[in-house]
Amino acid sequence: MTPFQSWAPFPARRSRRPGFTLVELLVVIAIIGVLVALLLPAVAAAREAARRLQCVEHLSQLILAVNHYELAHEVYPAGTLDPQGPVLNARLGYHHNWIVQTLPYFEQQNVWDAVDKSQSIYHAKNGPVRGLSLNLVHCPSSSASGGPMADYAGCHHDTEAPINSQDNGVFFLNSRVRYRDVKDGSSNTIFLGKKLSIPGTWNGAAAREGLCATPVRRSICSRWVTAA
Repeated sequence: MTPFQSWAPFPARRSRRPGFTLVELLVVIAIIGVLVALLLPAVAAAREAARRLQCVEHLSQLILAVNHYELAHEVYPAGTLDPQGPVLNARLGYHHNWIVQTLPYFEQQNVWDAVDKSQSIYHAKNGPVRGLSLNLVHCPSSSASGGPMADYAGCHHDTEAPINSQDNGVFFLNSRVRYRDVKDGSSNTIFLGKKLSIPGTWNGAAAREGLCATPVRRSICSRWVTAA
């Protein structure tokens, strides 16, 4: 062995790290894409379920406010107030409805105090109040939710018709329905419901979901149950 010759017990080995081929990379990307495509509908469904749960919670709070009003006044709030009828789907008349009357009962006393009761709800003096967007009267799952218009309505009749003083529901024109007047019982009577929202209509809704009367005078809808 020469002085310049080194000695090693094992021969040197070269480390070789295998890489991904283009085909393997494309397969991995395709698998990730399929997994994301399967996951997105589940995420969207979970979000919609959460929004619908919040809608139900808002409806429950509104019916509690209605019941608190009844406890204080011994009658349920009128569906809408107006010296003349029927009430058409137009911005005409006095129209201080059940939501306005129950404002103090779902922690909106300041809004209630700001309402000018001597004027129509459409009067310029009530413009600031009318422009408010109250979170409780909106359903997050509604396509037209937001703004001053509510996503919920009080049931006034057994058919879709202008609100009149001779309707068969609880919340009709100038109504003064007492608890004892609800012959089928409050748990078997529709009080409130969510509107079928259609963007582009002036009030964000053209009809109600689950159209049915609240049968004070006639037992028509006793098979329905609400959050009363």
